[in-house]
Amino acid sequence: MSLIEVSLVLLLVALLLGFALPRFGALFESPVRRDGVAIRDMILRLKKEALLGGVGFKVVLDQPLAQVRVYQQDAEDPELYHEYQHSKLALYELSEGVTLKQVKKNRDQQFQIGFQRLEFDPIFGLESEVFISRAGLVDLFEIELAEGDQRLVLQVADVMGEINLIEPAP
Repeated sequence: MSLIEVSLVLLLVALLLGFALPRFGALFESPVRRDGVAIRDMILRLKKEALLGGVGFKVVLDQPLAQVRVYQQDAEDPELYHEYQHSKLALYELSEGVTLKQVKKNRDQQFQIGFQRLEFDPIFGLESEVFISRAGLVDLFEIELAEGDQRLVLQVADVMGEINLIEPAP
């Protein structure tokens, strides 16, 4: 084999490993981390769509159903929301066994520092709403995903949508 052939074979192997390893590694990733990354990516994508399209969104975090649903703000009446029609972003169901815990939200961002625990109405179920404005500003909130001993906290750090994934110490 000449040096060119060896270089070509090594290049092909490197390309193959470059495409295969991330997918292979995802098989061993914990469902809690996978769901946290998926929710983070969903919120970041909605933020970009709000900025580019000039529409607001409401993200509903439903604890009993372990779902994250997205609603789009009506163009004529900003108080009304209807189901978002984008197939990939409209609904996200958490993986089997992963639960949504401790939803916290900063209610009054101007006069209060820190997070306030949301009070859920037992009549309507345990769901919380997070809003993304037409300007791309995201409500400050914090959720915890858990499965057995594994926990992951997804926290929106500022209104510009900086999202942190934090693994709390056991």
